Amino acid sequence: ASVVGLNESSVRRFLNRKSYKGFWEKYDAGLVSGVKEDPSCKEYLDGKRFVITSAQNNTWVHKDFLNSILTYCKANDARLIVSTFHYNKNGFQNNEDEDTWYDPAIRPYILNRPAKITDSLIYCGELNILPTAVNPLSGFDTYTQNASGIIPHAKMQLKSLPRQKGEDPRFLYTTGAITLRNYIDMKAGQKAAFHHVIGALVVEVNADGEWWVRQISADDKGGFYDLDKYYSPNGVEEGENIKAVSWGDIHAEDIDPLVRRGMFDEGGILDTLRPEYQFMHDLLTFRARNHHRRDDPYFRFKCYLEGKDSVVGDIEKGVEILFEANRPWSKIFVVASNHDFALVRWLKETDYKKDPKNAIFFLKMQLAVYEAMSENKDINILEHALKIISENRYRKTLPENIHFLKEDESFVLETPDGQINCSNHGHLGNNGARGSLRSYAKLGMKQIVGHSHTCGIFDGCYQNGTSSLLDLGYNKGPSSWSHSHTIVYQNGKRAIITQRG
Repeated sequence: ASVVGLNESSVRRFLNRKSYKGFWEKYDAGLVSGVKEDPSCKEYLDGKRFVITSAQNNTWVHKDFLNSILTYCKANDARLIVSTFHYNKNGFQNNEDEDTWYDPAIRPYILNRPAKITDSLIYCGELNILPTAVNPLSGFDTYTQNASGIIPHAKMQLKSLPRQKGEDPRFLYTTGAITLRNYIDMKAGQKAAFHHVIGALVVEVNADGEWWVRQISADDKGGFYDLDKYYSPNGVEEGENIKAVSWGDIHAEDIDPLVRRGMFDEGGILDTLRPEYQFMHDLLTFRARNHHRRDDPYFRFKCYLEGKDSVVGDIEKGVEILFEANRPWSKIFVVASNHDFALVRWLKETDYKKDPKNAIFFLKMQLAVYEAMSENKDINILEHALKIISENRYRKTLPENIHFLKEDESFVLETPDGQINCSNHGHLGNNGARGSLRSYAKLGMKQIVGHSHTCGIFDGCYQNGTSSLLDLGYNKGPSSWSHSHTIVYQNGKRAIITQRG
């Protein structure tokens, strides 16, 4: 009674439910309830293209972004879907009240219930997750069972989920929001405002039920890029080239043939999007003598039977990829990666006398290293080996627009949306720890990394998948690998694209 400033008898009447009976009826209804219906999703959405985003209560939409989305929908016969979430700036986060409203501009597009886009892709419009959640995808790995899920939230995140070998990739996506930033001016709200993305997901489905999801993000004018087009309230601009592509780890000896064709063949990703920069992680597997399997007698014998036990043969595959990806309008950067360093480790740790197949090449590379050391020169032995093979076997020099980054050498893309570091492979973490998506997200600058073969988005860090076969023999058990690449648009916004086949 003293806390609320009332007399004791009034408080007792309230607690004994003799006053404010309307309140107690609502209170009891909230405590005692239940439904018989199965919560699993049964509704299917009509259509082959969708733009999916989210909206906060009592907050205006970004009008130019909404109009840009409507431009996209008209041009591509797509449907806009908006899921709402509730955020009470008074601090009582679980209560919607009669003062809750949503911008009239998006009301025709609101869908706050679950629906199937396909049997393997679920729209989770019923979810209401606080925009201040640090990791909104946490705990939802099995929420859509063995399907992928789209979860409405103001952050833009992506998580690749494990599945059995041979099954289609399985992902969880968040959507970004179409509403402006509107948070409590305290720690949780201030952090959420920083990571708030005015964006959406583009979803495409083909006649066979295969689907693709990409991120779109508004720039300062409310427009956005999607692949080779720019959408704004004023219309569509076609034939736009992208700033960069960071390919899923290459692994030239083990690259998936269909993925390779989709990347580099005429009409593929490279020639359609025309990136100014290409970044290649793990150019080689260094399969023939990689330290992970060079002492495995069964693996060595299999390589011998298949004619794949030559280090020169491995490097030839890398040369082929570099020439295949070469375009006069695109610079190629080979990122210093752990599989590429396997060549150095081979030179340091093995005895050429026990490997007659590769002895001559071993001695040539070893001599090059020692000569460079004696002359106090730096040598990138992978670059040296690729150039030697290119000149000796293919009778041509590597193009001048191919650059090899050294370990810990930084290369930063300058964009209107800020700097993006594209030179970290992902195997080296902070202070000597192993690298991870989240550890790179802590660096402050936006990052694009590879290494894990598992694509993902967490705060400012994007992680590629792989271009290799999804079963390389050593990756046993369920897998979260996918054929995913990161693209950077001219305005600095990014998206992860995934190849299927």
